[in-house]
Amino acid sequence: MALVTSACQTVTTVTIDGAEDGSGTVNVMVSLDEQATQALGDAAGAVVEDLTAAGWEIAEPSSADGSSSMSGTKGYSNSDELSAVLEEVGGVDGIFSDTFSTVESGFAKTTYAAGTTVTVTGDPAQFSDVALTQLLGGLALGRTPEEAAFEGLNDPGAATLVVEVNLPGLSEPSSETFDLTGGETRSATVAAESTISDSNVWKLLVIGIAGVVAGAVILVWGVRRRRVRA
Repeated sequence: MALVTSACQTVTTVTIDGAEDGSGTVNVMVSLDEQATQALGDAAGAVVEDLTAAGWEIAEPSSADGSSSMSGTKGYSNSDELSAVLEEVGGVDGIFSDTFSTVESGFAKTTYAAGTTVTVTGDPAQFSDVALTQLLGGLALGRTPEEAAFEGLNDPGAATLVVEVNLPGLSEPSSETFDLTGGETRSATVAAESTISDSNVWKLLVIGIAGVVAGAVILVWGVRRRRVRA
């Protein structure tokens, strides 16, 4: 994330994609415009061995018209694992908190819910940490304040984060966009909920009711016939 925010124009999209059994995937896509690609280098040159070792599946980077992008996906089995995966993206005690993912089964329906609270400070240094700062010579992003200002690192809109939550039964994901630069703090919960009805249960119920009604009609008809004969 520190590398992503130290560019001219970047968009990072984090998508939580839930499945019917409560598991799912987290996909992170980083898109760099032409200037950002020139500043950071083409995405094809990114070193991803540490990501693959941590269980991320990294897609082949793509380039077009001077811009570039790359993405990675990691699965989760439950709410706790979803929180852990997002911590890998935004850091421990970082931008993601109060993450949840639930599946509740009721009569003839299943309700899905998932979400996370996103907090950004508007300062790219938020995505650094002690180890990275030491690695970069004591500078959070490897740049002095003057260098950061010259490169437009703190300009509003220089780097944005899009967080999406997609669940079974939704026609489109719930989404929020956050400005990672510009100095304004923002916190918002990105969440979604959906309900899927099981039509087969209702069909069986209707068939069952129809059977009971038919049985009652036959019983009444039989009683009346016996009375008539008597």
